Amino acid sequence: MNSNDNNLTPNLISRLALIKYILKTANYHSYQPEPLCYIAILLYHDCIELFLRLAIEHHNISASKDAPLLKCWDLIDDRLDQDKLSYKQSFIRLNDCRASLKHRDIPPSISFVRECNSIANLFFEENSRIVFGIDFENISMIDLIVFNDTKEDLSLAQDMISKNELEKSMEHISLGFFKLISNYEKQIRITANRFSLSLGPFWAFKTRFFLHIEDKKVGEAIDSQRQAIEFLYEGLKIIGFGIDYRKYILFKSLTPFSWMDINGKTHVSWLNEIDVQNNECQFCFDFVIESALRLQEVQFEYLLPNL
Repeated sequence: MNSNDNNLTPNLISRLALIKYILKTANYHSYQPEPLCYIAILLYHDCIELFLRLAIEHHNISASKDAPLLKCWDLIDDRLDQDKLSYKQSFIRLNDCRASLKHRDIPPSISFVRECNSIANLFFEENSRIVFGIDFENISMIDLIVFNDTKEDLSLAQDMISKNELEKSMEHISLGFFKLISNYEKQIRITANRFSLSLGPFWAFKTRFFLHIEDKKVGEAIDSQRQAIEFLYEGLKIIGFGIDYRKYILFKSLTPFSWMDINGKTHVSWLNEIDVQNNECQFCFDFVIESALRLQEVQFEYLLPNL
């Protein structure tokens, strides 16, 4: 029953990308302390359920919408030519654990949560090829993003990651995030142009050079205050946009600096030498996607009352 890529419609790819996003969210929660890690059990179950029901739909298998998941599993196996879905017994344990947690308030052990992390990731790695004829790692969450400039940079970054050109990938990731925030601010101003996101007039952030301060100590004090104000300004903006600030701080420490010149052209430069690691690159890549999805949650025109 292996599908080829020609049968993968944009809608199907988008739904697989959503499943991958839920899986990554579950992976993140699985390494949180108790009881926060328990959320991973619910999310692992949800993404596997979405996968099974998508397989039923994609291959036109007759099943009711509320058919039990194990029934869906058996129906898919019946349709397969030779290969069968992997990790059924492990899923049964996950399903029982989820029922105990959700309906009887019986929490899982942290070791079982970590075990589910491994099993769920292996489930998608092996079964995506069997059911949809596509490697799960090749499913791109970029398809979930509506910000085209950011989408373009992330596509380039993903290509660089595949070539192990991690430094160049980080540069595109940094540019993608910079354009994401810039374009989102523009979108808000266009939608509700009576409101400004600025915390104050820009002249408040001028350096001692532009203020013609000759006294060295006074100038240094002004520059220090300016840096503190800009730091607070950026932090409040990120928090206000609903972006995870702790992840943002780590992201900023790993990526190069991006800015726009007076002609509207974007640039990127490394302020410090850094040996980019693959896991760091993947974290930053996922952070930009997560941030984009956060910003897509709210359309600001819906926050304004219809008067």
